[in-house]
Amino acid sequence: AAVNATIEDNNAAIANAQQQMEEKRAEIAKLEEELAPIQEIYDAKVRQMYKNRSTSIIEVLLQTESFGDFISTLNSVVKILSIDNDVITEYNEGKENIEVQLTELEAEAQELEALNQENQQLTLELEEKRQSQNALLAEAQSKLDQIQEYKAASLISYAYKFLGTPYVWGGTTPSGFDCSGFTQYVFRQFGYSIGRTTYDQ
Repeated sequence: AAVNATIEDNNAAIANAQQQMEEKRAEIAKLEEELAPIQEIYDAKVRQMYKNRSTSIIEVLLQTESFGDFISTLNSVVKILSIDNDVITEYNEGKENIEVQLTELEAEAQELEALNQENQQLTLELEEKRQSQNALLAEAQSKLDQIQEYKAASLISYAYKFLGTPYVWGGTTPSGFDCSGFTQYVFRQFGYSIGRTTYDQ
């Protein structure tokens, strides 16, 4: 009973873990969908930076024709860098969040596998106990059959001792028996109580 209760508890825990894992997978899929456009923007900016890798920020600023143009260009560069930084930060945070959830999901999967193994072990132990009990029952039944066979043989052998006893109507002793009195007497010697008359037997 205790083993069955443990298996039921583990099955409930497994079902709960599976439900949580499905929820995590749904959250991860949604997060990946939300990150897809950010990934595209990030990749586009990386490609653009690669194309313009020969042009540094200093070179851009040195190409300005006046102080006012320099300030305007500098503000534009700061704004672009700020946007780039926000995109990269958002992307990295989202990616980190996915990695954390994946780690949690892997941990839950490991716990689930441990519970499955525990259930398999408990089921194996339970089956071994059942087989052992069945073997004991079979052995007990075999011994009982042997005892019953021995008692039957002993009872018949005992009954043969009264061959030649005179028939006496209503007789119930070795000095004289009727049919039902004889069977009642013999069975009583072996601990069996049966009725006195033929109808009762």
